[in-house]
Amino acid sequence: MEEAFITGATGFIGTSLLKALIKETNLSSFKLLVRDKEKAAENLSEIIKIAEGLGKKIALLKGDITLLNLGLTSNELSSLKDTTEVYHLASNISLSNEEKDKEAIFKVNINGTKNILDIFKDSKNLNNFYFFSSAFCCGKTKELVKEDWLQKPDNFRNFYEESKWLTESLIKEYIEKNSMPIIILRLSIVAISSKNEFSKVRNQTFYFYSRILRKAAKMQNVLNPIRLIGKSTAISNIITLEDLIKILLEIKKQKEKKIIYNLVNPSNLSTNSFVKEIQEILDFKPGFIFLEELDYNTLSEAEKFVYDRTKAYFEYNLDDNSHWDYSNTREIRGKLNIKELDNAWIKEHIKEFFSFLENERQ
Repeated sequence: MEEAFITGATGFIGTSLLKALIKETNLSSFKLLVRDKEKAAENLSEIIKIAEGLGKKIALLKGDITLLNLGLTSNELSSLKDTTEVYHLASNISLSNEEKDKEAIFKVNINGTKNILDIFKDSKNLNNFYFFSSAFCCGKTKELVKEDWLQKPDNFRNFYEESKWLTESLIKEYIEKNSMPIIILRLSIVAISSKNEFSKVRNQTFYFYSRILRKAAKMQNVLNPIRLIGKSTAISNIITLEDLIKILLEIKKQKEKKIIYNLVNPSNLSTNSFVKEIQEILDFKPGFIFLEELDYNTLSEAEKFVYDRTKAYFEYNLDDNSHWDYSNTREIRGKLNIKELDNAWIKEHIKEFFSFLENERQ
């Protein structure tokens, strides 16, 4: 019997992955680490029904990855001995670079992963351990990010990036010392695939940023443009959740797996193109302009509104150099006929998101 242990199953990526694993794989039993069993059961009620309909089992284990043995009982730990696959998604995704947040981020992302590794390091039944990392664990670099172990970058944009790089280094040790069958999936920015899921991501990544610009445009009561920290040449890299899961399911089928996969879009998208589209949708004639530096004291109220709420994005909006190798999934993308996202896609996607926001108000 194929059994999976999953952390982060109630999250944005986790719920879709869980549903796909239930419906499209031979996994028959799922143990999910959750902080609140009642809340998790409610959030996953639809998926639990699907599993029951297919004769598959889902067990919710109350625990916390930051605790020794994940806070599980001896019986619960014993029940994990038959686990054949681990999917570790749980993570602190704060992009803070403030020292006061470092400990909390590291505690979840590094220590939490170590606690899980320690549980499964001597497992006789484990076939695959999938660790969800970040394409941005490379930090600020002008070099092509290879699908290999990375030298420690000179600069990280935030503690999230640093925590993912440090966790990958930790994983390397467990692979070398314990021969653990670990696969690292480095995800770029993940976009939703269905219009029905915009509510799940409205406070994340470029969705949140676009909402802030939308509000600021309504606040700006002068004809001057809204100045933003960034470069007009800045880039971003986005993969849809649907494509991500398709690729992962195909990786899962392969007998010979690579250790590291950069799950990214083959080409970067233009951040400026994205912002200009927001400007057009809102019919905001003064427009938005990127500048590499701003004097806070000279900002309008609308500009301060953006500045104060988007500090975590400054370093990304100044990046026009990041590029990733995706050789390990090039054939998979071709086999599955996965289309490359382009600037036309992001423009249409943000239109749909703004339409959702308008309908949400009604």
